[in-house]
Amino acid sequence: MINKTRIDELLKSIPGARKASLGIIFPLVNGEFPKAAFTNEELNGRIMGEKFGDEFHLRTIFTREEVQGLTPDELFYVELCSKKESIRLRAIKGAHDYLLRLRSEAIADFPRAVRVFGARKTSYQNKGRPWSLTRVFNILCQPSFHKSMWPSSRPSKWMVS
Repeated sequence: MINKTRIDELLKSIPGARKASLGIIFPLVNGEFPKAAFTNEELNGRIMGEKFGDEFHLRTIFTREEVQGLTPDELFYVELCSKKESIRLRAIKGAHDYLLRLRSEAIADFPRAVRVFGARKTSYQNKGRPWSLTRVFNILCQPSFHKSMWPSSRPSKWMVS
């Protein structure tokens, strides 16, 4: 993950770089990534972002340890899923794994959704909470009404016997 102090360092070291709501945006020099601004540890890890014309939007950086053991296909989901969930996507063994794949692919198709869930993941981890896309969806999809509101739990005066 990239923290505020590292963002400030990159803003000072890359000419033309500017702060984005999530990460930084900097120009590519002759279409090349400014490798001199990054440490070897960062370059050996996984840099997540998008290229827009002659600019690059850097969202986050994962170290080599965080992505070790993941295949190139699994690295696609590392920003959204926990490492354990990324490994679960190797072989679908049940409905929960299939649902995880559907959700992660649906999010990955939309850059804004990737940024939103990436920010949520960072927020969770900064608070010391473990991240799990499955757990987040279970929380988001819980019914928001009390069980006494179910029609079958109370008799209705309009029901005909």
